[in-house]
Amino acid sequence: MKTATRISLDQISPASLVLAISAMLLLVLLGSFNYLLFHTIAEVFSIVVACGIFMFVWSARHFMEDNSLQILGVAFLFIAGLDLIHTLTCQGMGILSGTGTNESVQLWIASRQIEAMALLSVPLLAGSQLRINLNYVLLSMSAVSMIIVASILYWPVFPDCFISGSGLTPFKMISETAVVLILASAAWLIYIRREQFSAMVRRMLLYALLLKIISELAFIADLDIYGFFNMGGLLLKILSCLMIYLAVVRTGLVRPFDLLFHHLKVRERERDRLIDQLQEALGEVKTLSGMLPICACCKQIRDDKGYWHQVEEYIRTNTETEFTHSYCPDCSRKLLESLE
Repeated sequence: MKTATRISLDQISPASLVLAISAMLLLVLLGSFNYLLFHTIAEVFSIVVACGIFMFVWSARHFMEDNSLQILGVAFLFIAGLDLIHTLTCQGMGILSGTGTNESVQLWIASRQIEAMALLSVPLLAGSQLRINLNYVLLSMSAVSMIIVASILYWPVFPDCFISGSGLTPFKMISETAVVLILASAAWLIYIRREQFSAMVRRMLLYALLLKIISELAFIADLDIYGFFNMGGLLLKILSCLMIYLAVVRTGLVRPFDLLFHHLKVRERERDRLIDQLQEALGEVKTLSGMLPICACCKQIRDDKGYWHQVEEYIRTNTETEFTHSYCPDCSRKLLESLE
């Protein structure tokens, strides 16, 4: 199984690699001439990939056992929606009247927070036997997304992220830092609980989280939302989306048997662990069976080595039984008669 997984990961042909590098260089070239065009293309590409992840997960939800990947797939639908509105509200687009850079950055921050929490849920729910109704998840995320959009575009109560003449606000910087910490926590938990993931899914998720962390750090370092670091952050965001695509869609379509065998191996390990626990528990239970040589007069019992023991001592040694002493009615009556 390991050999098959490694071959799958190495199936990136030189032509595909050259094509990907050429596309990235073309985007950078476009950005140097027209940043708005570069930003739009980069965001649209990420949105298309995010929608693809959602459509695959939603179509295969009845066959996927991993709740965490299902929730991640549903979350990407709303991440794509917020990113789309973020793109439409960018300064210079002229599509949504009454919006500008502040609203665009606010939507960006909200989308990254939802994405970070969704990625954190992956290691938290991995291997869980809890069955989650995706319809409820869909409704809940719909309500949250509508509240976010309303708080930014209709009732502006969302904290400002960009102020004209002053630049990016501390809230934006703190929010980006919080997103980095959440993503780092998700990566750490995936590494700690690595047995819950197949090798390919684990590597792709860790690659995606690493790229997203570097991307967010680039956005923190760039005080100009149209600067060099911002451009690099968007390129890294595209790569991270592709890694998640590989983890969810490619694994589910191209390597479904790897996932199946991985789940079987996890359950086999759980079965072996339970068997070991049962054997250990049975080993601690001591029982008496067969015929016991007991003295007809003093009632002492002879052990296998020929030594004689009182009944209480013998039973206490060979079983888990403890004695509490009292008098039966006959002995109580005899004791009272002897005292009189």
